[in-house]
Parts: sequence; C-alpha cells; structure tokens
Amino acid sequence: MTQQGELRLSTGSVSVYRNISNGTLSVKHKGLVVGHCDYIELEDVSLHVNNAGAQRIKDGGNKEVVAWATGYPTNIEGFLPYKGRNLPPLITRYTFEVMGWDKGIYFNPKKGINWLDEDGYVIEKLGYLEVRANGRMNGAEV
Repeated sequence: MTQQGELRLSTGSVSVYRNISNGTLSVKHKGLVVGHCDYIELEDVSLHVNNAGAQRIKDGGNKEVVAWATGYPTNIEGFLPYKGRNLPPLITRYTFEVMGWDKGIYFNPKKGINWLDEDGYVIEKLGYLEVRANGRMNGAEV
C-alpha cells in the first residue's frame, strides 16, 4: 500500500468477482470480462450485492455472481487476458492514506445479503481492498 501523496499507476475502474468455476478472480472493464487473475489490489472501492440473486442462492438456487467489488487496480498478479482482451492503458492516479488496515472482508449469501467485515459490521465502501483467488479479502476504510 502506498503512503499519502505517492503516485500509483492504475487502469480505469474495474469490477472483480471470485470465479468459482475456474478458481480465479474475474476482472471486468466496461461490462466485459477482460481477464482473470490470482491477486488484485483496488483503491476507492465500492462493494456491490445483487440482492435478488443472493436470495435465490440462500433459498437453494444455483451459484451465480451476486457480489463484486469495483475500484481502481493498483496491483495485479497472474493476469491472463480473456478472448484477446486486456486491461485498458495505464493512467497515473493519486492514492490516499487509509485507517484501520487489515480487516477481513467477506460475503456469504447463505448468511445474509451484505458485505461484512470480520467484526460483523456491514460495509459498502473501502479505501483499499486486496483480493486473492482463494477468496481471502482484506480491506481498509478511509
């Protein structure tokens, strides 16, 4: 993580979700899956839930994408383009200092329809989030 005022290279905003079928993270840009990765760090993060889809899973339905994070990637590892697509060109972006680092973040539609931190508090916005393909997520509020 960078300190306040440092420059970071970043693409435009992307959406990330855990792809259970292939064991990676799927990365979307402008509505299209552009590739898959093993690890990604995002800044200025919004957490999203499709409530109807989460309820379907809770009621015993099939798996589907119901939770994802949207933000600006600052680090990505193991990226493999999908169908010849790639991340958009890099831009320079300022970062900010975050507080309360290293809280575990999770979403489990069988336990509810909200993103929660490790203490059980509902969260919707983070300054920073790191996501691993195994599902482990750590984040920090601004």
